[in-house]
Amino acid sequence: MPTRYRLASACAFTFALTACGGGGDTAAAPTTPAASTPAASTPAAEELAAEPDPTLCTEPDYAEENAEFCYGGGYAEAPLEEIPLGTPYEYADPDEPGMAETMTIQDVECGLTELDGAASNPAWDGSDDIPEVIPATAEPGMEFCQITATWENTGKKPIIGWNDFENLLTADGTEYAEDTLAEEATSNINYEGPSGCAPNLCSEINPGTPAFEVVKIYQVPTGTEPTAVQWPNATIASGPAVQFAVK
Repeated sequence: MPTRYRLASACAFTFALTACGGGGDTAAAPTTPAASTPAASTPAAEELAAEPDPTLCTEPDYAEENAEFCYGGGYAEAPLEEIPLGTPYEYADPDEPGMAETMTIQDVECGLTELDGAASNPAWDGSDDIPEVIPATAEPGMEFCQITATWENTGKKPIIGWNDFENLLTADGTEYAEDTLAEEATSNINYEGPSGCAPNLCSEINPGTPAFEVVKIYQVPTGTEPTAVQWPNATIASGPAVQFAVK
């Protein structure tokens, strides 16, 4: 075979081996697997995870942590401001500019089973010979709680009677409304007392009239330990503004 053909064949053979990786001193570089990248969370998923749960707003701690959502969204009722025992609070009537009244809780006594001059006497005939009121006795398994406070017209207009209290509260959130026996006792004790002024039932009280004592009665299960009382009583337009601590 001519020399030029042998050289050409050798070059072709060498080129083929090199191209196929079958010879030569240079080894092919190993392939490195690509590192896996965690999937990025989408804004929609993050927003969904952070969205407050309205069904949890009934839990006090959760509602406090998410106050704007729970209270502002109407999923829970915001707690009332609490006024310390012995501290006066002035309530300005939102519907009657210039009308304001100030209440101060002075004392709270529970465990009472009888209240003097608290029950209407069914035998009273209108004369002075028979007493108009007689002692009230708590029902079986029940007791009275008596709240004593001072009230004053601190506004600029006359007020007919003092604004009554709403519910009595305990530490676990239980609320006690005034029942019929307690309502009658509250009315009689105040009307027959020094002020002669029952809740929302007395002559006009002018601004500047000296503060006077008022009494509120509740009948509750024996052993109840109240922690606060709401004021003023709820109306169609609004509920209580604050709650007074009673201990």
